[in-house]
Amino acid sequence: MPITELASTVLAVKQGVEDKAPLATAEELAYLASATEKIGGAATLIDVVEAGEDAIKAIEQLVTNRTAELTAHGEATQAALVKVGHDTQAAMTAHAGTTLTGLQSDAGDVRDAALSAITDKQAVLVTELAQLHTDADTVRDDALAAVADKRAVLARELDKIQPRPGARALFYNLI
Repeated sequence: MPITELASTVLAVKQGVEDKAPLATAEELAYLASATEKIGGAATLIDVVEAGEDAIKAIEQLVTNRTAELTAHGEATQAALVKVGHDTQAAMTAHAGTTLTGLQSDAGDVRDAALSAITDKQAVLVTELAQLHTDADTVRDDALAAVADKRAVLARELDKIQPRPGARALFYNLI
């Protein structure tokens, strides 16, 4: 019985009890008690299904939240890289009016700072990328292991149903 049909049945019995119980005869009360008893276990099943649906919704919400966090982190990283580029360009433009020696010195300092910031950010991104590769390798390895296991099971099953060498010859000798 589908859950919606089961829920409808439970609600119909409940409504029947509420409507008929005050004016019911002993026989009708016995019938209502029997129907209530039979449907009681099904009502518990509805509670379990609803709890499962709530758990699924909670898991889906966690996935949505984690995806949003990862997206925000990626966007923040991209914005930081763009800011480093803009900051470097702004610093170099601000010092353009100084003397050639001062400009060269300042540009060298800004370049070194930008390179240092970029190098630091690059190291963080390389570490994150390495972790993503490691995670992808783990998922791939798990999938390959599952496929190998399935192939082994299928090979055993195929071995069970394939005729053995010489089985046909033995059959013909019996005829």
